[in-house]
Amino acid sequence: MALSTTPPISLSQIQSEVGLGAGSSLIDCLNASNLADKSLPVSMMRFLGYTHLVAPEAPVSVTIIEQGGPSVQVSWTPGGGGPAEHYRIERSVNFGAYEFMQNDAASPFVDAPVTVGANYRYRVRSENSAGNSGYTE
Repeated sequence: MALSTTPPISLSQIQSEVGLGAGSSLIDCLNASNLADKSLPVSMMRFLGYTHLVAPEAPVSVTIIEQGGPSVQVSWTPGGGGPAEHYRIERSVNFGAYEFMQNDAASPFVDAPVTVGANYRYRVRSENSAGNSGYTE
């Protein structure tokens, strides 16, 4: 798995996040984190140089707006979890199977042209190098 890097943070930030004092070592922080929930805090992973540690959560909502042309604008609000590298947009026409439309870096996506009178449904999921969220319709 390819992981992105960011500038490292300080040991004191990690100590604060895991609830240990200034005299704690990085090993103490790792042990405290592992005893608590078996996952490392994001700050600890950033200290080690990694950013995409966890899969993103599903977008919070998907909004569909009919536009002239004919076209449809699909927009969404990012969810929590790890940062999304892109969003997978799929659509269903007249209640058929969903088909891949596009991977976009950000909202909104414009679907054009669309057929007037057809029924369109859209779903969006967040993706990054650690994994994918579920879909939001």
